[in-house]
Amino acid sequence: MYYFFYTIFFAFIDIVCSIHFFSAAEMLFFFAILKYVTLHYYFSLF
Repeated sequence: MYYFFYTIFFAFIDIVCSIHFFSAAEMLFFFAILKYVTLHYYFSLF
């Protein structure tokens, strides 16, 4: 279930970034936050 959710979520992020909706700096900042939140949520499951 979680795998299915993350697959759709990251596919959406990939599509948005491929359209170049974000600038390079905003994309790096966005992925830094996304990585932190994802890891924090992932480790909170255990």
